[in-house]
Amino acid sequence: MKVWIESDTLSKIRKKDKLGKPGKEGVCYLLPDNKVIKLFHGLEKKKKVYFDCLSNPQIAFPIDVLYDRESKLTAGYTMNYLQGESLLDGFKEDISIQEIKNAYLNMRLILLKYKDIYMDDLCLENLLYDYENKKINIIDTSRWFKENDAFVENIENFNWQMMTAILYSFRVNYTKLKQNKELNEILKQYENHIHDISMFLNFINVLERYVSEERQEKVKTIRDLKI
Repeated sequence: MKVWIESDTLSKIRKKDKLGKPGKEGVCYLLPDNKVIKLFHGLEKKKKVYFDCLSNPQIAFPIDVLYDRESKLTAGYTMNYLQGESLLDGFKEDISIQEIKNAYLNMRLILLKYKDIYMDDLCLENLLYDYENKKINIIDTSRWFKENDAFVENIENFNWQMMTAILYSFRVNYTKLKQNKELNEILKQYENHIHDISMFLNFINVLERYVSEERQEKVKTIRDLKI
């Protein structure tokens, strides 16, 4: 919904405690009703925020799009607060490999529902893992826009980000991993940013099998993948 907001109200919000670190576009603040407000660093003349008509418990779609009453420029937007930890540093070591696979497949089905939305800036910083509910949440949707059949691009990027999160989760011995022909081919794709719609599942399945054979026991957690 389009909401007009006074300049002094915007100034008061900017004095509140920030929610996380400032991003490229703006700064987030937690509201009393457990909603989040994101204010852009400056009032935006050309900025359009879409999809305030959509809602999903695992995606922070915009709720109210805020406009400065005096200048009529876009000031920011509100969204639901979604819990979780950013995947910038990967997953916790004690998380099970199967749990990650399940969370990945769950989010993949959700992304399929929005096949005509291009999810710009779908990066590790905006992917949160909810360890309590064992799900992936997506925040910061203000750069998303309409594009027909964008599902493949979104999934390819999501795959690449998830693979990065796995590799960030433990010290990677690339020399050792590349001794395996299948892993070597997948890592070549990854390093050259050659995206593939099934790259993540291929990687995690091959890695799981390879390390299990090396250890001569079934690996179960991220910690077990260290070789």
